[in-house]
Amino acid sequence: MSYTHINIEERACIKKMKSEGSSIRAIARYLGRSPSTISREINRNKDNNGVYHPVIAQKLYFERKDNCGRKIIIASAVREYINDKIDDSWSPEQIYFRSKIENLELDIPSFSTIYRWIHLGLIAKGDMKKLRRKGKLVTPAIIEMMPSLPSYMIETITYDRGKGFTGYEEIEKTLNCEVYFADSYCSWHRGTNENTNGLLREYYPKGMDFSLVTESGIEEKVNRLITRPRKCIDFNTPKEILYEEEVLHLI
Repeated sequence: MSYTHINIEERACIKKMKSEGSSIRAIARYLGRSPSTISREINRNKDNNGVYHPVIAQKLYFERKDNCGRKIIIASAVREYINDKIDDSWSPEQIYFRSKIENLELDIPSFSTIYRWIHLGLIAKGDMKKLRRKGKLVTPAIIEMMPSLPSYMIETITYDRGKGFTGYEEIEKTLNCEVYFADSYCSWHRGTNENTNGLLREYYPKGMDFSLVTESGIEEKVNRLITRPRKCIDFNTPKEILYEEEVLHLI
């Protein structure tokens, strides 16, 4: 079997299990890695204070990867274009997809590469604070993702009171559903959601840089969650319940 490098999801797991007191061998066994691999990962990727953190470990990994082979060469026109758009408060996603719409002659890389270049200090002087964060593009993401479910399953959506959900009226109109907001400090109004957030935090702890998370990694974690039995649905899995609802609706 060919060797694969440790990814950001595994690094987050190492951090969590290590903070809980798990041994090197226990972490290695859980991840299906050798103890020497886990030990080497922790020792070579500590910060200046000797603390292992997944984001720092991922950054150090990318730095070593870029230094051991062909140097990253960014065309001056590409660098100037990306820097100008970041200064205009464009996100890496907006930069990449807009460049495709405009059929630019410039070879603009994927938005994940743009994020990585920023982390490495190759563009925007490595300043992540320059990136546009207001609203975090939540509304268009919800409108794009939710229609993958049958329309009869989208009747209501309940959010917390975060600023990212200010576009709720557009969501209601587009998805033909009703949006509700939980009362402040009443997380039990969204019990299943809060529980699912807790499950996701097992893989993606707070403080983690999500720009380094891969799409395939997210899909794999989501599949784990939807095929895990839940007590609240009599130990069926969410995937089984969803499939059963679809079948009943078609009958």
